[in-house]
Amino acid sequence: RIVDNSEIEFDLTDFNFTMGAGSTPVTNKENTSSTFAGDNNKVIIGATQLVYTTNPSGTYTKGTSFAVVVAAHDAGSNLDTDFTGSVTLTAAEDLADNVEIAVAGVASFDVIYNEASSSSSLTTANDAGLSNTYSNNFYVEVTAPATPTDVSLGRFSDQIEVRWKSDGDTPVLIICQQVNNSSFGLTDESVLNGTLTSSNTIFGSGTEMEADKFAILSGKGTPGSDGTNYMTVTGLSGGTWYSFALYAYDGNESDPSTLVYNSVQAPKRTKTLKSALYGEDDFTDMVETGFRISSISPNPVKDVISFEILDVLEDMPITISLYNAVGEEVFTRNEGIIGSDYRVNFSIADSQLAQGTYILQVSNGSEVLVQPFVIMK
Repeated sequence: RIVDNSEIEFDLTDFNFTMGAGSTPVTNKENTSSTFAGDNNKVIIGATQLVYTTNPSGTYTKGTSFAVVVAAHDAGSNLDTDFTGSVTLTAAEDLADNVEIAVAGVASFDVIYNEASSSSSLTTANDAGLSNTYSNNFYVEVTAPATPTDVSLGRFSDQIEVRWKSDGDTPVLIICQQVNNSSFGLTDESVLNGTLTSSNTIFGSGTEMEADKFAILSGKGTPGSDGTNYMTVTGLSGGTWYSFALYAYDGNESDPSTLVYNSVQAPKRTKTLKSALYGEDDFTDMVETGFRISSISPNPVKDVISFEILDVLEDMPITISLYNAVGEEVFTRNEGIIGSDYRVNFSIADSQLAQGTYILQVSNGSEVLVQPFVIMK
């Protein structure tokens, strides 16, 4: 292969030739060499095309760089080391770090894709009139985002406002079900990956994910002033329980096969108001935790403290604590992991509690419900 700007030396070790009649004879010459003066005998390569010498292939991750190298060649695949023009890489997706100045005919890139793609390729561009070329096809994937946090529900008689925070302002899929049972969520969450769900903020109008579980949002919602995003689901019945599950996802919505959802849902539930007049509603039903507790019955308590943990939305650790009238913890018990309705019973004798007023506290580690009660002996 020819090297650009190299000097070619010609050594003539011996030559003889015969002149025609009347010509001056030429003496035989031996060991004669060419001269390098100026550009005599210098090879000058003129590039006509850009080619990939490090071609992308396989799978890359959105937001991380990968190496691509482009070189200026002539028709014989020889490198033009004099080429120092600008080279740009373009793709259908959003790129970063995609413009470089060639050094000695070579442009080296650390390309970053800001979008996922199930099949992408790079195209070169230049301002020197060289022919451009396409790279190999490759895949750009994403990793599952973090679970939405700070989920809260604001309720009205016929609608519920859902608020949340998601890492990096990633979009979320919100699923809603009219329900008053012990759990909520998709039976098989893996069916979400690689799909873009059609949603509708009117309950019952979006995609039915599973029986009576409807998609009410597939997107980012509306930015709030407190750093959360929010949306409002309408078309609800008054005085009715509704459960919500939120799944953050990442990928290219115009290329749904690239979408990846987080595998951990963030469930919440609440009950709509019975009417638009707040005074007609029982506010003790306003539950935004992943569980609720029944009233202690009977109350006052004589022998056994008894209540139920209800509407558990997912497996969770439960701890029960009792506090006296001055706020001192007088009893605590770890109930372990529960995933469905659960009745709690314990004897006053076992706990050695005196007569008086107490506060029951039930916690799942992140949320706490309390209820006062009286012991009479």
